[in-house]
Amino acid sequence: MFIKTSIRKKPSGQTYKTHYLVEGYRDKNTGKPKHRYISNLSALPDNCILALQTALKKEKLDIETIDLSLLEILCNKEYGSIKLFQNLYKKYFGKYFSNTNYNKALEAIVINKIFDPKSKNAIKNWISKVDLGYDIKDKNHLYDCLDYLKSQQDTIEKRLSKNIKEQGCSILLYDITSTYFEGKGDKDICKYGYSRDHRSDRVQVNIGLITSADGTPISVEIIPGNISDKQTLQDQISKIKQKFGIKEITFVFDRGMKSTVNLDYLQKSGYEYITALSHSELRKKCLENEEIDRNLFDKNNLSEFEIEGKYYSLVHNILKADSDKFNRNALITKTTEKLVSIQNFKRDYTELALQDKVSKVINKYKCAKFINYEIKKIAKKDKAGKTKYYGKLEYKLASKKILEAEKYDGFFMVESTNKKITGNESVSQYKDLQLVERAFDAVKNHIEIRPVFHFKERRIKGHIFSCFMSYFLLHKFKQECADLLQIYSLDDLLSELTKIQKNYIKIKNYCFTKITNLSELGEDLLKRFKVPLLCTE
Repeated sequence: MFIKTSIRKKPSGQTYKTHYLVEGYRDKNTGKPKHRYISNLSALPDNCILALQTALKKEKLDIETIDLSLLEILCNKEYGSIKLFQNLYKKYFGKYFSNTNYNKALEAIVINKIFDPKSKNAIKNWISKVDLGYDIKDKNHLYDCLDYLKSQQDTIEKRLSKNIKEQGCSILLYDITSTYFEGKGDKDICKYGYSRDHRSDRVQVNIGLITSADGTPISVEIIPGNISDKQTLQDQISKIKQKFGIKEITFVFDRGMKSTVNLDYLQKSGYEYITALSHSELRKKCLENEEIDRNLFDKNNLSEFEIEGKYYSLVHNILKADSDKFNRNALITKTTEKLVSIQNFKRDYTELALQDKVSKVINKYKCAKFINYEIKKIAKKDKAGKTKYYGKLEYKLASKKILEAEKYDGFFMVESTNKKITGNESVSQYKDLQLVERAFDAVKNHIEIRPVFHFKERRIKGHIFSCFMSYFLLHKFKQECADLLQIYSLDDLLSELTKIQKNYIKIKNYCFTKITNLSELGEDLLKRFKVPLLCTE
């Protein structure tokens, strides 16, 4: 056997090399020598091709007779992490892009975000440090890749939704977050709005994410930054109905998206939902239903009941109770501190001006119901002897209302329209919204989606979708390693993979590669994802 190299030159001037593993044999009928092509080796790096050629020629290297000063370590590249996620990428996304010019560029972008998030300008340098097996010469190709990705998003999401249909999944989780921009962004979608990143000084876009019940991303929607949470839900429902054609669905979403209009729209569209009541709605239900009110004092026997085809479950969480009390007291403390500073103003203000300052403080910390205040009218004479009237602030805490609020600490009520999902099961499904929150946390802090510097709409959407493709692979990795994650953290596993390096070594004219010694954990990870444990030496 030997390696045969075919060189093709296109009219554009580009040259392509193809390496084949070939076996020579003699035709029995004609007696003529012929070649049999066994495998295409073009995906292997040049160093591997050279090493294989040396091995096939049966040329042996006697290490004992070689001066070790002649040994050169040409370079070392990340191997374990890259090859493992290359396999995942090919499994889930490679079939969508295998026949395009953007497959390698997109693979590089998606894997880079998992291990070493960089700008498109810096990805080219990153590729030279890892064992991807190819290079990207023009950085503009990476930008073009994002534009192309946006055009393919619907197709990919439809194919991902087929898996949901095949699995018979009837639960979809929905939540929304935002990400901010450095620069103006695109004027049509980059707007000022409520920033979950606490960057109200930057324009932003909102990101709506739909996942399956196990947290697997299905669909990502980019929404103008000034649209509120409640306004996004109907669009997502329409998207599921028109694009995916999934008929029997129970939507699970946070109370921040709950409105009468949204709930009516869901039911008219033929979908069920699970959500939670707001604090005011919970108090109202308690006043209307004596059984619920009694159960607020019996935390071990919470109520479940049905009203007009809707199923309610009252839940108590001890940790949430402590958190509710701490947050309320903190807000009351901040409010009273501000009110004391207003009382101590050296300058006198009119009643109207003082009322304005007090209202701003109380509304900012949302403590109007916990503080009773009065602005009294007082008379003072100025230097000329004229009588002028000013305001004087007096306040006190509404102790009864604070005690009443403490009664509801730690409680929340889950509402479900699906008669098959009630009680503890509906509560469990609602708590699964934390899976979407974890996805947002991973995309923001691990994959580093923000800040965004792009300013074309299609490129912004391509960038955000590529980030969620990265999270999709990370999520699948976590599912495959669920048993290991009971012992190790995700960072431990990813760190172990990055330790697995591939060394390129040269002695005289002989080149070969060697993977670093594997730990038991590293070997386990590579075997799970069918990554070769050995290189040609």
